[in-house]
Amino acid sequence: MLKGAKNKENAMKFLAFVSHKEAQAKFSELIEYGPTNSEAFKLIAPDKAARLPGNPATVSTQVVQNYDWWDKKDASGKTNVQKATELWQKWISS
Repeated sequence: MLKGAKNKENAMKFLAFVSHKEAQAKFSELIEYGPTNSEAFKLIAPDKAARLPGNPATVSTQVVQNYDWWDKKDASGKTNVQKATELWQKWISS
């Protein structure tokens, strides 16, 4: 919510609604996004839930992005994301 936002009361109501497990479960039925409210997984068909990120049954095997590593610079000042991008572009163009 932006400071000084117009219609703040309704915006807060909307945020409260979309964070409910029922709304998040419904959203995950329509698109392959895992819910942020883990309680929503109880309302999603098990075969569907198994394919979603954040599924409690598989969350321990998922990889978490290490933003500090991507931002780390080498002696020349290049970040790891810059180096990885250069390597990727070289690989796909060869």
